[in-house]
Amino acid sequence: MTLPKSTPPDNILRLAIKDEWDCVVWYGEGELTSGGISGWQKWSTYEVDWGAEDVWMPSQNNEGDVSLCASKSSGDRHLIWLSLKVDSDFWYVMYQKSTDGGVTWSNPVALAEEYYISCLRIQGASNGYLFVSYFMYQDDLDDEWVRVLRSTDRGSTWTQVADLGAEWERQDLQIDSNDRIYVTAMKADDNDNIGCWTWYSDDYGSSWQGPYNLTPLPPVEEGGDIDGWSMKTELDSQGILHVICKSDDRLPVHYNWNGVEGEGPHQIHTKEFSFFSHVPTFTLDGDEIFAFWFDQAPHDESDVHKVWYSHSPDRGVTWDVNHALEEEALWNDWGLVEGDQGSPACLFYSDLVCYIMSASDTDLKDPTGIYAYISDDGGSTWIDSHLDSDLDSEWLQPAVATYFTSQQACTYFLLA
Repeated sequence: MTLPKSTPPDNILRLAIKDEWDCVVWYGEGELTSGGISGWQKWSTYEVDWGAEDVWMPSQNNEGDVSLCASKSSGDRHLIWLSLKVDSDFWYVMYQKSTDGGVTWSNPVALAEEYYISCLRIQGASNGYLFVSYFMYQDDLDDEWVRVLRSTDRGSTWTQVADLGAEWERQDLQIDSNDRIYVTAMKADDNDNIGCWTWYSDDYGSSWQGPYNLTPLPPVEEGGDIDGWSMKTELDSQGILHVICKSDDRLPVHYNWNGVEGEGPHQIHTKEFSFFSHVPTFTLDGDEIFAFWFDQAPHDESDVHKVWYSHSPDRGVTWDVNHALEEEALWNDWGLVEGDQGSPACLFYSDLVCYIMSASDTDLKDPTGIYAYISDDGGSTWIDSHLDSDLDSEWLQPAVATYFTSQQACTYFLLA
């Protein structure tokens, strides 16, 4: 079976963590086990220097502000994160690289400067090319589009290769095992029905096909609302693109697209919730999919929130729905699941399913910081592991690494 390129090569959790409160970015690794994360260690990739000429401040728009990818065949780690800069009105996409497995990192470099940026994604192709995509608009607010950047030299230099469409909302990036690159975004059609559409490139971003409709029955009807980071995509081992997004009642639904036509929506919930769902995210392995989202408890008017999940054994056709990671409430009022802002917030290795989240000091979770929820029995039971007592900031955003197999470049010499 051909595995998706993002399939972890081992049971090591590789995690980037952006700390907006202390203006620090971290990279950490630990062994994923059924009992928790073992041997966790972390290194700082960036710490703010208030005396520098350019003062970068890791910041958040609450819409995917940090993204990490790693090579399966080398120690390369590639990291992007959203930043503000002192004395500037713009947002920036910052890029860093490690060649020794995350111990040391290059100084951050600004890849983009825009009036507004969100939904940052970085992925690698098998030839070593890197791709960054993000949602943006400029100060006139007339055009909203997805921009794609490419590096052909392992991150040393970058070139803009695409501006995809106008008046688009949100975006996500995937690369399959044949190096087909997918960029998916949300948009309203001529009847104001909001759906998910994708472009793809078979020549490393030089040309693009699309957009193609992934949602034959749109998730949001006329007059609906898609406020918030409301869409996530993944590729399965057969090259089928899966998407989970919000429906018109703001609850998550699943679609898939085989390159010709889309199927869905498949309900991954019941209509019991009385508040909005926040940032659906999911992970898959073989035929199985685990989807997570944050919402208020059913028919509860006290603003007590939980993380919910649903499981599909057949690539999204049927779902076992609406299970809570913990029976007790995790949040009061507006304590959000910041883990969902990463890309992705969960991973699936062998029989281990792991969901990563951040608990701030507004939550009922004590102590604050990064938590890993792990199940080794298909989601029947979960254990929660507090990752690091040093990570106690109010605003932490984690991102689990995606993976690619990079071919090493070779030079041949003809000797006389």
